[in-house]
Amino acid sequence: MIVATCGNCPSFYVFQIHVLELQKIKKMKKTIILSLFCMLFGLQVYAQYHLDALRYSRQFYSTTAKSEAMGNSLSAVGADMSALTINPAGMAVFKGATCSGTMNFTYVGTKTGFADNRELASDRLRLNFTSVGYVGVFEGSGAIVSYNFGLAYNNIGDFTMQTIGNEPNGSSSILDFFVYNANNDRFGNFREVPAEDVGLLNKDSGTGEYWSYVTDDGRYGLTQRHDYLSRGSMGEIDLSFGMNIEDKVFVGFSMGVPSVSQSKSRSYTELSYPEIYDTHGVIVSPDKLKYTQESDLDGVGINAKLGIICQPVPFLRVGAAVHTPSAYKITEEYTAKMTAKYPVPYQGQTVYTYESELNEYEFLLNTPFRVNAGLGIVLEPISVGNYYTVPLTFSFDYEYVDYSRIKLKNIDAEFDPYLAADNDRIKRQFGQTHNFKTGLELALWHFKIRGGASYYQSPYTKDDSYWNNGRVTYSGGLGYSTDHFFFDLGYSYALHESVFNLYEANDLYPENPMGGKSEPQAHLNHNTQFYKFTFGVRF
Repeated sequence: MIVATCGNCPSFYVFQIHVLELQKIKKMKKTIILSLFCMLFGLQVYAQYHLDALRYSRQFYSTTAKSEAMGNSLSAVGADMSALTINPAGMAVFKGATCSGTMNFTYVGTKTGFADNRELASDRLRLNFTSVGYVGVFEGSGAIVSYNFGLAYNNIGDFTMQTIGNEPNGSSSILDFFVYNANNDRFGNFREVPAEDVGLLNKDSGTGEYWSYVTDDGRYGLTQRHDYLSRGSMGEIDLSFGMNIEDKVFVGFSMGVPSVSQSKSRSYTELSYPEIYDTHGVIVSPDKLKYTQESDLDGVGINAKLGIICQPVPFLRVGAAVHTPSAYKITEEYTAKMTAKYPVPYQGQTVYTYESELNEYEFLLNTPFRVNAGLGIVLEPISVGNYYTVPLTFSFDYEYVDYSRIKLKNIDAEFDPYLAADNDRIKRQFGQTHNFKTGLELALWHFKIRGGASYYQSPYTKDDSYWNNGRVTYSGGLGYSTDHFFFDLGYSYALHESVFNLYEANDLYPENPMGGKSEPQAHLNHNTQFYKFTFGVRF
């Protein structure tokens, strides 16, 4: 701790003068060192890539209105544009050339629950296309009834979310996290550097240990606010080829180009600190701390899929597909800003701000392979004029994914200790999942009535029960179809829970977040609703 006096000057003023001069020197040195580190080794700007890797490895299909209404369970039924992404053999079931597009309206509601049983609600809206594609059918010869080619885009994930919180905390501050990091070889360029720069984190010139007035005092009673906003999605373009063999075996192959885009904004505020005085009676505690993080992430990858559907008897179809891992190259841009407001001004200034430069980091992500299998019961078509309709269709799908197989790599194929630590967390925290989906369609002449449900198991190994923290979706819809065109309406309602860590300590360092201190958490209840409209033309 620095102690200084000068005549009639309060010690806090002298302390501030000394700190401001030191900060100018330190900031120059840190900028130079940080730039060199970026050039030589790359920079882990966000430092929770194991969570990003999981987010971009999970797939919650959001494709056509029919598929949505039937729980996205059409891997053995086929004849839908979603087949190009889920089971490419389903493309070979098309009897004629087809083109379709799907408009989607998304509503995401989040209830944030706190320890005192209070809840705050927030919601977000989004309008987008979730599926567009074309399948061409060409007559075959001999045992091959037709050759089918298709090109389609399908949405496979949505990142729309907002959560807000405002609660008192009498047991900890985010400065506890900063001090613990600084004294345990976790001094971060986008956390502790800004905190030190604005005077919230101090270093004892004698012992070399870091400290803060707030954590040393130990009296909290402060108010904490957080606001998290996420926007973006994942989608995939698939180029597919399929064959119909004697109307009994359908095979398909797809080359996929998945893409991901996400923008995240996270703002954390502490205020109403208890007044802390130095030995001269000067207030040294801050009035307010605000820490903001902004990131924009984009990536593109490649994968392949191979599928088959067998129809041993006219009313039964059995299907399966294997998806190779998706190999992504991902780029993230990141900035951090920290502001501290003090009650005692120096030269008229009470607010100090540190804002980082725009930083960019590139890495590679290999998602796990996935396997799906399906069963479809399809009754014999009946004619309605020139149009043939299936009176009843039942579908059931199973999907297997092992998220412990996710792999992060440095863009230069060099060893990266940060990504190595994330890969270790992936192996320990994530595991195998078994997902189930089902759907039913009833046809009344040209009209269709549909319903479905799905359950996605939690990928976290800590959820030792199969039913813990899974994602449940209920769906339904209507359709109208002729021999020349069709349109469908689909609706789904998905529920799942998650935990929001206010300091990110448990996100970044789950093995040892903050030593003996506990991090405040908010429990989130999400409901995601999709409203879809599909229009298609048959040629």
